[in-house]
Amino acid sequence: MNANAKTDDLCVYCGADATTDDHIPPKTIFSNPRPSNLVTVRSCKSCNGGDSKDDEYFRDILVFREDSGSTPSGEVLWETVRRSLHRPQARRFTQALANAMFDKEIQTPNGILLGSAPAIQIKRKRINRVITRVTRGLYFKHFGHTMPVSDTLLIYSDDIVDKFPPAVSDMLGELVTITTSQPHHIFGDNVFEYCYCRVDHDSTCSAWAMRFFSSVYYFVVNVPSNYAELAMDALSLDHKAG
Repeated sequence: MNANAKTDDLCVYCGADATTDDHIPPKTIFSNPRPSNLVTVRSCKSCNGGDSKDDEYFRDILVFREDSGSTPSGEVLWETVRRSLHRPQARRFTQALANAMFDKEIQTPNGILLGSAPAIQIKRKRINRVITRVTRGLYFKHFGHTMPVSDTLLIYSDDIVDKFPPAVSDMLGELVTITTSQPHHIFGDNVFEYCYCRVDHDSTCSAWAMRFFSSVYYFVVNVPSNYAELAMDALSLDHKAG
């Protein structure tokens, strides 16, 4: 890193010299014509180009979900994904998706088994890498400085939160309520929406609520390194971003 470089000259993800602009969230989740107000942040070539495959994977998983893929924006994007999967160079990816398919039991809230439906085994680390980049990019946009690389990002998706013990769910619920009461920022036809808040004004800790295609939710808390152990113990987590 160049010690004399200005903040705008440094990558918001790793602190190296920035040479490109990166879209937050990935522009691949928007169909053409894309919104004119997409967020861009400065990035090094390695962080920008190195995550393109994860961006495509994230986009495809979004449109494969019944709840997000059936929205008007999701249906339009699905046509783009469908064409991309027919490319010869996409054969390995298509095969990997097929291998990840399994039958998932469907139950009512009361535990009554309704049958099964096709589902995909998601590679959560790939998804978390995208959400981590989005969070760090938005952090820079709103706070004007990079999030410390040493900060731990705790990422919760809608399917994980339901499995937390009551005490953890209550703690997260309070954070979610505070965060979602803040102004909401929306891009495209509800393709991406987020809101955020400071958790502790004396540190870099913040909370971020994100929603994709009006139906896929992520909640992220960035925890400074000196609080990380305490936070991990309190929330009984074993799925930090990686």
